[in-house]
Amino acid sequence: SLLQYFCYHQNKKESRKTRRTMNKIGIFVVLVAVCVAISFAAPSPPVISETFSANLDLTVTFHRYNSTPQTGKGYIGSDYHAGRMVERAHFGHDSHPLNFYRLARFDLHRSFEVIDNARCVVHPLEGHMPEIWGWLKSPHTTYSRETYQGQTYNTWSVKEGYSHVTLAVDHTNTPVYLWTTTPERNITTRFTNWTHAAPHATVFDIPSKCHGQQGKDEPVSCVARALMMQRAAHWVANKVPYNQGGTYEGYREDCSGYVSMCWGASKPGLDTRELHIISHPIAKSQLMEGDVLLCAGEHVVLFGGWTDNSQTHYTAYEETRPGVGTIKDVVPYPYRYNTGCFKPYRYNAAC
Repeated sequence: SLLQYFCYHQNKKESRKTRRTMNKIGIFVVLVAVCVAISFAAPSPPVISETFSANLDLTVTFHRYNSTPQTGKGYIGSDYHAGRMVERAHFGHDSHPLNFYRLARFDLHRSFEVIDNARCVVHPLEGHMPEIWGWLKSPHTTYSRETYQGQTYNTWSVKEGYSHVTLAVDHTNTPVYLWTTTPERNITTRFTNWTHAAPHATVFDIPSKCHGQQGKDEPVSCVARALMMQRAAHWVANKVPYNQGGTYEGYREDCSGYVSMCWGASKPGLDTRELHIISHPIAKSQLMEGDVLLCAGEHVVLFGGWTDNSQTHYTAYEETRPGVGTIKDVVPYPYRYNTGCFKPYRYNAAC
C-alpha cells in the first residue's frame, strides 16, 4: 500500500540518519579515548647520571620466622668515566653479618672487599665498569604511580628471575627509594643527600687493610679448579638447604652464595647481578670445571664437565630452591629453562 511504501522509505531515511549519527559518535569516542590514552601514557624512564654519590638508609627484612627488620646506614659513590665505584653498609656493630665494603677500581683492574672489618679480598676486574641504572632501559621495565609514607612517586620496576626491583624518583627524577624483593628478603634503600657529581677522589682510596694489594700488575692468587670442585661437592654431601636468609660456613645459602663459596669470593657472597664483576664471558667450547652458566638476576650453575661428546648435557652443581637445596645433577645445555639467558662465564682468578 501507499502507507507501507511511505513508512518503508521513511524508515530507511531514519536508519541512514541514525547510522550517520552513530558514526559521528563513534569517531568522537575514539578521539576521546586517544586523548585520554595520551594524557595517561607512561613517561619515559628517568635518565639518571652514572656519576653520583648518596647516603643510604637501609632496612632488610627476612620473610622467615617473622624476623625483626635489620636497619643500617650506608654510602654509595660512583665516578663512571673514571671507572670507580664504592659502596658500604654498617648495621650497628662491626661483626654484623650484613655489613659490607666494596670498592671497584676498573682503572686498576681490581676490586677490593673488606671482610669482617679485618681482612681484604682482592679480585681481578676486566672490561668497562657496568652501568648501575642500565636496567631502566630494559623493555621489560614497567611504570606506575606509588604512594609510600604519604608521598606519591613515579616508579619503575623490573622483574629479574626471583627478584623484583622498583625505583622511586621525585619530581626532579632524583632517586628516593629502591625496593628489592626476593623470595627470602625485602631490602628498602632510601637515598639521602643525593649529589649529581663525582665524589671526592679520596672516597675511592684503597682501604688500609688492602694496602700492598693495589698494584695494577701485582698478581692475585688464583683458585685451582680442583679446589672449586671439592668445595662444590662438600655442600652437596652436607645437603646444605636453600635459604637466602641463612648462611653456611659464612656463605649465603642460595645459588650465587654457593658459587661465591666455590670460587672463594668474599662472604656472604655476591648475587647473580654482581658475579660478572669478578668473572668474564667465555665461549661454550671453552667451558671447564669450575666455570658457570649465569643468568643475571635469576640463577647461576657451576659447570662440572660434559657428560657426552656432543656437548648437549653437562654435570651441574647448584643451589636450587627451598625444599631441594644443593644438588649435583645432569642438565641440558645451557639450562632447563630460560635457555636464552644462561651464558658461560669464568672466574677471573681461576687457574
